[in-house]
Amino acid sequence: MMHLKSVPIIKVPFINPTQKMKRFNYIFDLIHTQEDFENWMWTDESMVQLGVNSGWITVEDVHHKERFEMTKKHPVKVQVWGGITMDGHGLLCLMDQAETLGAEQDHAPCHTARTTLKQLTDWGVTVSPWAPSSPDLKPI
Repeated sequence: MMHLKSVPIIKVPFINPTQKMKRFNYIFDLIHTQEDFENWMWTDESMVQLGVNSGWITVEDVHHKERFEMTKKHPVKVQVWGGITMDGHGLLCLMDQAETLGAEQDHAPCHTARTTLKQLTDWGVTVSPWAPSSPDLKPI
């Protein structure tokens, strides 16, 4: 008898040969320059939505009332942004839907736009190079 399990699909970004070489060169340069990451801040953001449960439930009857969950048409959402450095973690920033924030320069078009790069330069922010399709390289 086979013992099958339901497991979620793990999605990973497709990386073409050019991107692989850029990733290799990025890491090679960091090793070659002996980057200590002392002046780096690693950031990430996540949308949190109240009333959303993406879990599974086990019931004997597929029509059992516990299987059905009421949802709202416009649930409450909040964007959470945080960062870590060599000195530890920073404070979490909570932003409601009306607020926007540009951070982590990961080659998304909005991060590489001339206006964004100019504003970062005006603020004195140094943008480090980043390997393409590399969410796995961030420690946060």
